[in-house]
Amino acid sequence: MRKLKLTIGLLLLTLALAACMSAADRSRARLASGDYVGAIEQLAPALTRKPNDKDALLVFNEIYPSYPESLLAAVPNLRAGASRDPAVADRLVDSFQQLLRIQRSVIGMPPTIGDNRLGLTQVRKYADNFTAELAAARQVAAQAWYDQAGNTFPGTNSQEKENLIRHYVAAENHVPNFRDSRERLARLAYDIASDYETKGTIPDLRKAVEWLEYVQAWVPNYRDAAGRLQMLAFRLGTFLKAERTVPSYREAYEYFKLAGNYDNASAEVQVFEFYDRITQLSNQATAASGARLTTASGNPSNRVTTGGVSRDPANPFVRRTAIQAETSAFSIFDPSADVVYIGAVIDGNSVADQSFRPILANRAPLDITIDLTSIRGSPTATIADPTRYSNAQQAVRSIISQGVSAAIPARMQFRMVEVKSQDHLDLALGVGIGRGDVGLRPQTGFSDSNGLSRTLVEMTQIYYTINIDIPNTAAAFFGTVGSNIVSAGLLNQTAPYYVSQVSYGRRAYFLIESTESSQAIQEQLDAAKATAERNPFGAALSVSSGMRGSFDRSRTSITSYILGGSGRSANITDLDGLLQWIVDGMDASANLGGALPIGFVLRSMKDNAIAVVSRVGAISAPAPVRIVISPIAYQIDNGNNPQTLLRLYLSGGQWQPQNPAVDPDTVVDAYGWHVALNNGDNFIPVGNANLGQRWPLEGARPYTAIVGTMTDRLYIGGKLGDRVVTAEPGRTIGNTWAGYQVINLSAEDIIRQTPAYLRLMQEGLFFRGPDFSGRIFFAFAVELVD
Repeated sequence: MRKLKLTIGLLLLTLALAACMSAADRSRARLASGDYVGAIEQLAPALTRKPNDKDALLVFNEIYPSYPESLLAAVPNLRAGASRDPAVADRLVDSFQQLLRIQRSVIGMPPTIGDNRLGLTQVRKYADNFTAELAAARQVAAQAWYDQAGNTFPGTNSQEKENLIRHYVAAENHVPNFRDSRERLARLAYDIASDYETKGTIPDLRKAVEWLEYVQAWVPNYRDAAGRLQMLAFRLGTFLKAERTVPSYREAYEYFKLAGNYDNASAEVQVFEFYDRITQLSNQATAASGARLTTASGNPSNRVTTGGVSRDPANPFVRRTAIQAETSAFSIFDPSADVVYIGAVIDGNSVADQSFRPILANRAPLDITIDLTSIRGSPTATIADPTRYSNAQQAVRSIISQGVSAAIPARMQFRMVEVKSQDHLDLALGVGIGRGDVGLRPQTGFSDSNGLSRTLVEMTQIYYTINIDIPNTAAAFFGTVGSNIVSAGLLNQTAPYYVSQVSYGRRAYFLIESTESSQAIQEQLDAAKATAERNPFGAALSVSSGMRGSFDRSRTSITSYILGGSGRSANITDLDGLLQWIVDGMDASANLGGALPIGFVLRSMKDNAIAVVSRVGAISAPAPVRIVISPIAYQIDNGNNPQTLLRLYLSGGQWQPQNPAVDPDTVVDAYGWHVALNNGDNFIPVGNANLGQRWPLEGARPYTAIVGTMTDRLYIGGKLGDRVVTAEPGRTIGNTWAGYQVINLSAEDIIRQTPAYLRLMQEGLFFRGPDFSGRIFFAFAVELVD
């Protein structure tokens, strides 16, 4: 960028300096380079505008009319030799070209230039018909070049033919369509192309195509040049494509386009444009469900992680724990599904939404390989038509049917995940074909109230995998002969994916419900798995009494979904069956023929990156909310005695008053009330001067309520009293009450600050008696309990 800015700056500076140069300066620069005609063309308009420009006049007088006169003086000799020597003929043409330019540049000048002080200069105007002279000279030159070429036409080798072409091209440059020059050019180019075609290498074929293009340009219908051009372009494109590099393939595409309708060239063009479109697409897609398709490197896997904990502002009584599941080792839950198989091509968007729609188009044969080194015979087979599921299965069977010469390692994989909701279970199961067929559901549902943990156990045993060689380009998957050729119109905004690997073996999913914690279950299963793996094949499996007792005491139940294996493992519901499933698969060699497709890997056709589907969910759990009610102030609005009594009761949440409408009238919480304040004989002094003023309420105890739903209610009850005092001695002092008052608010009123809540906050709890009235004010604090 810095270099570009510098270049632009220098260019602008040059233009600015040129604008400042005078006509004389610019013309001198022309003269210095030998361009006399250019100098005259520079001076003529300047002197027309300013005839007395001293510097320009001086330069003009130096070269005019002396230079055109010198050209005219040379014309007779040039004419004399032009017909015999093409070089002399070219000089004659050049002379008349210069004279014509000079004539046109001075024709508008005044007859005289300069002034009396500088002296007047007569501007000579040439009346000669230089246009006609130039045309005649061109005829002579064309003939001279034509005659010279004719002396050796058509030449004996490609070098001579190329030299002759230069002669005829020179004739054509002077006079287009001169005599039969074009036919001779076409013949010579055709012969040269034939020589290069005979050699047959890619560089020679490039030249042959180039020369045939010249033939087409000079004589469009010359002999069979058009057909040969298409044939050689197709042949060259085929050779370049076979080099299996991206640059060569792009070059091949240009030659296939040039080949037109020859053979299957149009199909080759269509397949390349499909491939080229893929290189511009994204590997990513997002389904309506929120599942997101991306790519990654490394080994395919399944992973479930939990993230942050949050409360929904709309419902703070639910705690949500974020879950993210990433799947790059996709599962085949339904082995009979015929959509996903080795080499299948899948629409990228359908990977994100897990519908796995195939792209059906003409396919090239595809080689597959098994990863077993002990296979008897060839580990490789060819799928003749990869669009057909049956062809793919037949190729796999042709390899497996050869058998193995040694025992197959029991590649057992275990994955255990604690699941806390149906959403969590669905995410943990992963992504794959036939996902809806997995009917795993907890026997008691996902309620925390039953005190059960739930653990998903996935056991996978891979007997072998079938792989394809990763291709250089997506085009390698598709055929170019026949019908239903793939096209860019089949693509959307996401690159397609292909099944690069299919795993065969068996798989079991167990959902274990227990009063034990999931961690304890997983630890016990780890130990049991180790025992089962050490058990000799065919020997009875012995489970320790301690482990069996632990499972029995914890009210553990098992539901299962089994893929592959013996019939006795079709429905496993206890620990013995789970462990026996492990033992039954330890001799993989014996089960090779019964292995089912259980998993697959997808790679992007854009860059061969591994597909990853990410899904998010959440674990929802009840979460309490703490609400603290604090009596904070009182206000006496009217009274006849400055001594006030107050009793205040609070309840709700984990406490509930038995009968809120009845005055508790007690100092104990006998009726489910919390006594926030009972001042007894400790009267609150309120003078007449303080009526209508709000005063802090000291000594009142706040109340904390734990609520679990928006409909939970909180209660506030109380009495406001006045001390009756008489001035007469011997009279009994007594109390008079304004009456018991009670209100209640829902948790929703307080959390969302409804009008009922706002009214209490503004007006307080109001008490009115015969001779006095007052109110109590409160503060509320809402806290989330984690």
